[in-house]
Amino acid sequence: MRLFREQGFAATTIEQITVAAGVAKGTFYNYFRNKEELAIAGVDMEQGQWFNRIDEILAPHEGVEAKLNACFASAFRWMQQHPDLGMLWSVERLRAGRKDPGRWSSLHEAAYRVWKEGQAAGELRTDRPAEAASLDLMGIHLVYTVAWYHTGRTLDVPQMIAAAIHTYLWGALTPHGRQEAHNE
Repeated sequence: MRLFREQGFAATTIEQITVAAGVAKGTFYNYFRNKEELAIAGVDMEQGQWFNRIDEILAPHEGVEAKLNACFASAFRWMQQHPDLGMLWSVERLRAGRKDPGRWSSLHEAAYRVWKEGQAAGELRTDRPAEAASLDLMGIHLVYTVAWYHTGRTLDVPQMIAAAIHTYLWGALTPHGRQEAHNE
């Protein structure tokens, strides 16, 4: 992970990795098919460390919306520091998602936890399962981080995600729109 951070993912070779780790190339291939698998395993490990701090991240915030915004902003700070690794990991999560649906990312687990706690506290309705709502929120996160990555990394992603979370939680219909939808 140090090499990936210092040199970038693309510039880091398997030979450099094996030299830094003090193992033979064959030993590397006993554990990983390629450097992508190593990077994903490393990001998974770092995410686990992030999730171990989730109580600390959430503590200063009250209410579901503030806690969700804190989770996603914190996760995005990591993405800003490691954009190539973050994109590699995000794409891999999408690709592997159907094969391994029980393996959530730490951010997904945090969003699920906040949602469940919000439901238990009576802040959120219970007709939308936490599993589905947290997946919706991950979609919001993914869309904005991918847009950030591919548009020159200038977007204010935490603000954009916060606005999308607000709309998701509060709904997009105005009182007039709610009335119209009710009349149909």
